[in-house]
Amino acid sequence: MSNEKYTINQIFEILRNSDRHEGIKLLYLYHYNKMYSIAFTFIPKEDICQDIIHNVIHKLLLLDLNKLPTRNELSWLYSVIKNEAMDHFRRTKSTVNIEDIYPIYEEKRISDFVDMDGYFSMIRGLNEAQKEIVTLKVLGGYTHKEISQMLGKPIGTVQWIYSMAVKKLKKLLISLMSLFVMSITGAIITIIKCVESMTSETNGSGDVVESQLNEFLFDLCLSSSIIFCLFVAICLISFFLIFVFSYKIPTKGDRKNV
Repeated sequence: MSNEKYTINQIFEILRNSDRHEGIKLLYLYHYNKMYSIAFTFIPKEDICQDIIHNVIHKLLLLDLNKLPTRNELSWLYSVIKNEAMDHFRRTKSTVNIEDIYPIYEEKRISDFVDMDGYFSMIRGLNEAQKEIVTLKVLGGYTHKEISQMLGKPIGTVQWIYSMAVKKLKKLLISLMSLFVMSITGAIITIIKCVESMTSETNGSGDVVESQLNEFLFDLCLSSSIIFCLFVAICLISFFLIFVFSYKIPTKGDRKNV
């Protein structure tokens, strides 16, 4: 399942029965990225997501022990973060600076390993259900089983939605690659035509040849710029897809290990 030393359930056990501050510290240390990914699902802005997580932690610090969940802790935490995100713009921000109590560990910042703006642009073409599940899976590192528990959906449904998102993004990559190939072909044809036009002007004046040469260089630069931009875009998308979808989508036989 997961490599964390402390699971969500174990941390909530500590919060209920032991040192509240120690439980909060462990939650930050081992599950900050996962909490961040939930907030990012609803508000894809890094600074706002950080504020949301701070507010949730502040709530946990002040919440009566008897109100902490005794089961389905992950689903409860998901609901709290989701509600905090939805209420963010109509709430008064807390004056408590949670970083004075628990600093955010730099190695735990999700922006260290993925560009938020680039990521959100990538998933813009997905529907809301696909965005939510892909974000929880990729940025949060949740398993399909955990996502199923959080969203209250069958694990098969979660896997199907994730699979559809993968296929949709792969189609996007194929479309961009096709556009790249067409651009290269067009550039080559343009260059060939320019060269043929220049070589056929054997009796023309020098001004005509110079004009054609300038036109050729302009077309060459324009074509090269377009090809370069497409190449960079495809490289970025390819890197993103390799990073995101290196996970194996489990089959029915694998679900018990999800």
